[in-house]
Amino acid sequence: MNKEIKIILGMFFLGWSNTYSKAVDIIQNQKSPILLDKKILCPNQDRKGDCDSAIPQRSVNCKQPLFFSNLTWCARDGFGSPGPNLWSSNNVWVDSKGWLHLKIIHNQGKWSCAELYTTTSLGFGEYWFYIVGQVDQLDPNVIFGLFNYPPKDTEPAGTNEIDIEFSKWGIKSTAASNSSYTVWPSIAELNKTTLSYTLKLNGNYSTHGFIWSKNRIYYQSGNGHYEDYRYPIQNWVFSPPDPTKYIPQKPLPVHINLWLNNGEPPTNGKEVELIVKEFCYKSIDGQANCKNNNQ
Repeated sequence: MNKEIKIILGMFFLGWSNTYSKAVDIIQNQKSPILLDKKILCPNQDRKGDCDSAIPQRSVNCKQPLFFSNLTWCARDGFGSPGPNLWSSNNVWVDSKGWLHLKIIHNQGKWSCAELYTTTSLGFGEYWFYIVGQVDQLDPNVIFGLFNYPPKDTEPAGTNEIDIEFSKWGIKSTAASNSSYTVWPSIAELNKTTLSYTLKLNGNYSTHGFIWSKNRIYYQSGNGHYEDYRYPIQNWVFSPPDPTKYIPQKPLPVHINLWLNNGEPPTNGKEVELIVKEFCYKSIDGQANCKNNNQ
């Protein structure tokens, strides 16, 4: 392990006494905290009434486009990595309340997984996922991912990714960590940096996300659905000495997936379903797709 990586791994952790607003000030160098908007804020030029048409769209061949949290998403079909797994757009849907469902399904002897991604690329700002489900109690072979990821064939493999993942990666031991934050570098010559930890929720609702700037990434996970993140469980500041190399610098699509480690079925043989109540993004210039969340 080179000295630069050792320095990165030695970065400080925020203490539990640090507030969310202080963390935002650290990231954004602002005098006041960034708070998620209590109403949807869309650009004036967005005549469709949603927030994504004002941002350049990338061309995607989408069998089943979905509208969730005021953004257009594309559900995945086919066979491939990660896993590898079979992916089906039938495993992703939005219910009458506007909540997103992802499900690992067993049908006719085959397991299929779920993934979707935004048709827009989003840049520096706040990314928050409001989850319904016990992501701290997933089967050892199940992975739930919330992350940014570059479009196919646009960046070298193993680069430009910001991850939140919940999994034991096939390890059955109760002592195994079940969650991780990972930042992949912007160039191919460097290693990723990961913080693994054990998540313990006190209910069915949790909030997970990150604040991404050109110099730092602040991660946080918390109980409940709150705009002020008053019940933090875990947080981390990734602040490398050479941020333009170790932190993605270009806008990226947002992905959400639910899949099987090495394509192996759940050890308990049961299907898995998780819900994302809302995805909230707020850009550094104040545009947001977020609603009020306090639960």
